[in-house]
Amino acid sequence: MISSILMTCFIGFSLYYFTSERATVTYQSVTIDWIGQHHEESRILSTVFLTASALLSMFQWGLLGGLFSFCVILMTVGSLTFLLQPLQVLSPVTLMLIGVFIILLEVII
Repeated sequence: MISSILMTCFIGFSLYYFTSERATVTYQSVTIDWIGQHHEESRILSTVFLTASALLSMFQWGLLGGLFSFCVILMTVGSLTFLLQPLQVLSPVTLMLIGVFIILLEVII
């Protein structure tokens, strides 16, 4: 459950980040090109992902605990995105490896 909260929050923030005109895009892919061409749809989809992440965290930890944890997760994901995106660390392959590692840790623990 925590992995899905983190992933939906990251996807939502990344969608909103790539619609910004100041964002530095370090690699090209079909998804990034689509986001660049469809700003309005990307922002709506970003809002859907962020709302889903907030609702999942409220379901997991209760109303106020979920809102607080969602704010902390969103700040963490946002900070990591702003720091690591210009350094070209957040490639799709790296993100998939990190996602698999997080899911394995959640299953094991």
